[in-house]
Amino acid sequence: MPISPHFRNPQLTVKLDTDQFMMEVEDTILRLLGNHPRIVTYHGRDDTTGALIFDTAPNGDVQRYLLSHSDTPLHIRAKWGFQLAEGIVYLHSKHIVWADCNPSNLLLTSDLDILLCDFAGSSISGLPPSVCPGAVYSLPRLEWLADTNMDIFSFGCVFFGILTLQSPYAGLTLHDIRANYDSAVFPDIPKHVPDAFALVIHKCWHLKYQSSQELLDNMHAAYEAFCGSDELQSA
Repeated sequence: MPISPHFRNPQLTVKLDTDQFMMEVEDTILRLLGNHPRIVTYHGRDDTTGALIFDTAPNGDVQRYLLSHSDTPLHIRAKWGFQLAEGIVYLHSKHIVWADCNPSNLLLTSDLDILLCDFAGSSISGLPPSVCPGAVYSLPRLEWLADTNMDIFSFGCVFFGILTLQSPYAGLTLHDIRANYDSAVFPDIPKHVPDAFALVIHKCWHLKYQSSQELLDNMHAAYEAFCGSDELQSA
């Protein structure tokens, strides 16, 4: 089979999966989402291989970035939380449940802005998702359901990790993490986390938000209080 020129372009990333159904789902969702500042830029499918073609994220993903940049300022990490909430609201406005919100699916631009990616297993128009975010980022009773609360719960776990530089219950087995989540037992939030952000995380874990828009509204207020209105406008 001829090699597509897209595979040789460092500014593009190609994704080729053996599961053709999941490729079709992701293509459908990405076309529905279109261009948005919080969604990875999609260029369609490669004519030769059928691979999905995206812009390359120059700073990789949040998970790997923080492993090598643990000194990332708190105001930058707070911005990521705000931008993640923006992205989730946009997904939900299109009747999409991401169902895979985790730090490896948060790409970073050259300006260290967040881009959401990986929608192959997401729920669209009420159909059940075919993935879940993994034990650290998912509430067991919501797994495999087309429920926006899953993305909101996952947001709390991801934002906790972004602010504390460790995942919830780091060091515990996945079985114990699931048992804690099932019992509504969540990690203590360190004192250095600003109170307004800690409250957002707490409300995500306890499913206190009626919608992702309410979550974003709270993040808007918390981020503005922490960073100021000028930072908020540039986020």
